[in-house]
Amino acid sequence: MLLLVRTLHVLASIWFTCGIAGYVVARMAALKTGNLGSIDALVGMMTRFKNLMIRPGGTLLVIFGLWTAYYEAWPEFSVHAIIVLIIFIPFMVMTVTGLHKLEAASAEAVKSGSVTPELSAAMRDRRLMIGDYGVSILTILFLLLMLLKPA
Repeated sequence: MLLLVRTLHVLASIWFTCGIAGYVVARMAALKTGNLGSIDALVGMMTRFKNLMIRPGGTLLVIFGLWTAYYEAWPEFSVHAIIVLIIFIPFMVMTVTGLHKLEAASAEAVKSGSVTPELSAAMRDRRLMIGDYGVSILTILFLLLMLLKPA
């Protein structure tokens, strides 16, 4: 049973990490383009990554991670993972709230037919950027923790 739960935990981590990577790539591309159609499409793609990969992948990652830790009698790296998870939460909240603002600004810009100052401000929102950087860095820390943990 432990092997099955551990395998599901690893698969959930791959799902979540691919979602984060896709989100970050779409975000970087949206920052570089000035075309409203491209920005709107990339914001939509970022939302899809969030809804289809990051949320469910992250949820399954936590569930199977805790389940694996339970089967392994809560080794030391489980405590480290929980600490990183607690640090992860505020960055994820910043990213989600910033993405909601970006979605709204993108919809308004599409209605007006041009890149609005609100869209430009939402694209470069400081809280969203801090959230994105934090989520990216902590995802890498999670991966390192999974790879470097004792067997």
